[in-house]
Amino acid sequence: ADKEKAALVFKRKYRCCGWAVIPCCAHRVDVHYMVDPNGNTIGRESDRTLISQVQVPMCHGGCCFPTWRLKDNQGKTHASISGGSCCICDICGSDFAVNDAEGRKIGQINKLRPKGLKGLALEAVSEADNFKLSFEKTLDPTIKMALMAATLQIDFTFFEDARGPCECRCCDIWCCGFACPCLPAWCFSIFCFCCKGDKDKKKNANERRSGAPATEEMIR
Repeated sequence: ADKEKAALVFKRKYRCCGWAVIPCCAHRVDVHYMVDPNGNTIGRESDRTLISQVQVPMCHGGCCFPTWRLKDNQGKTHASISGGSCCICDICGSDFAVNDAEGRKIGQINKLRPKGLKGLALEAVSEADNFKLSFEKTLDPTIKMALMAATLQIDFTFFEDARGPCECRCCDIWCCGFACPCLPAWCFSIFCFCCKGDKDKKKNANERRSGAPATEEMIR
């Protein structure tokens, strides 16, 4: 029974776009502790169970560099996470530095690059990703939990979406809290639309051979 208890809950509220220039759209993850000191499970999340937060800076979102703030349950910033590049790519891997409020490095989040052709193929056809999280042993436990939530947020932002030639999501450019595709998706959309049109024509031709009415005739 103890194994079924949820000790932590990471709650990410819906945001329509994630563009931090609009304050209400900046992404945020709340970390809740769901077991009281006596080991009893707490029924639901509330302000009393909140222990830390991960939030994209409002209004600027780190501008061209991925940035998140690690805050306590009172909203005070204790650390920040920043990416070393505005472009985040699956294949190349990415490093995110963790600094305290004074700017001293206290940890790092690494999205590891795939190893060999097998790892590359696995990431290309699935949502499998490998991360490495490191931090100082003396770091406040609430900030350690916030780092775990931040790792998941980074994964959701850059690596857990549809990626292929039609979606054009092989890599992203960070812009004020929003991950933008590196290449214009409409370039590939035209190609996909043309391919779809050819498939429809072939389907109609097969229907005519079998004696079934064409799609155009059924619509009329």
